[in-house]
Amino acid sequence: MKYDESLFEGTAEYYGKYRPRYPEKIFDRIIDIFQPSEDDVSLDLGCGTGEIALPLAKYFKKVLAWDPDGEMLEVAKRKAEEQGVTNVVFEQKSSDDLPTLSEKIKLVTMGQSLHWMDVEVVLSEIKKHLVIGGGVAIIGGAQHGLHIYSPFFDEPNEITAERNKIVREVVIKDLGSERKAGKSVFRQRDDKWLKFDDALAKTGFTDIDEIMFSETVKRSVDETIGFLYSTSWGNKHQLGEKVDEFEKELREKLLELQPSGVFDERVEFYFINGRRKPENEQ
Repeated sequence: MKYDESLFEGTAEYYGKYRPRYPEKIFDRIIDIFQPSEDDVSLDLGCGTGEIALPLAKYFKKVLAWDPDGEMLEVAKRKAEEQGVTNVVFEQKSSDDLPTLSEKIKLVTMGQSLHWMDVEVVLSEIKKHLVIGGGVAIIGGAQHGLHIYSPFFDEPNEITAERNKIVREVVIKDLGSERKAGKSVFRQRDDKWLKFDDALAKTGFTDIDEIMFSETVKRSVDETIGFLYSTSWGNKHQLGEKVDEFEKELREKLLELQPSGVFDERVEFYFINGRRKPENEQ
């Protein structure tokens, strides 16, 4: 699955600012499960703007942060400098580079990135580079109503549900009913493509566990638009000359709906983990 360099073109600043932050309880859970030592190395695969690599860095000797998008890495590097994090090694690499890993890894994290990869192939390759007791943590916080191409989400707040409907209508009017992805269209392969727990079991991982929880956050109109600009399907590159018209229409409709411009929104997070199965375990 060759990486499309236009996939997140121009989104990095918006991604770093407007994507939901992973709650601290996720990182606490990771540390509790994998018990890293000061000699362990972690790999954040598809690190984006560093939302996982930077919080985890204090628990590891080193974190390798890989992403094929150079703009994302530049934002991540800047954030690391601002936070005084010095043990994260940022590299413009993808899952295709996994065979080149020269050191053993205690933990591989993936935050909303695995669905862009050939899941079972990547998990099988990751397993080769893990120490005994090491494993994988797959993290996400994307199941909310602003992902307008996932209409299964049920937003409990009536005003926010109406906001989601407005966003969906405006996005589809300007971008179409098919989910864009860089130069192409995102195709859902089948109904099993997001069943990462099944993929972990199939590729030889054990102690597989999954948790999901939700939090209510406040999101302003500016933050709503900023989130859309952070996506592969709703960014300024995809909108092209429609950007100003799109933003004007969306802003006016949302402020008419909610004059304060602030919406209470439910965001659901998931965390799936698995360990490398010891060689002597059948």
